[in-house]
Amino acid sequence: MFYSYNTFCDGINRITDNIRADNYKFNYIVGIARGGLIPATVLAYRFKKPVLLIEWSTRDMGKRIS
Repeated sequence: MFYSYNTFCDGINRITDNIRADNYKFNYIVGIARGGLIPATVLAYRFKKPVLLIEWSTRDMGKRIS
């Protein structure tokens, strides 16, 4: 599957528009590692909010690599 930059931007724009339309007040953006950090970072810049990063994996059963 090819996910283009334009498709990414369209998705982020839709998310941004939905959040603004809802007028929901929040303190930070949550980004889930392994795919969610880039969208979380873009949204954090757009809304001028800090990012809270979470690491979650069902495959690795809680093992951490340092």
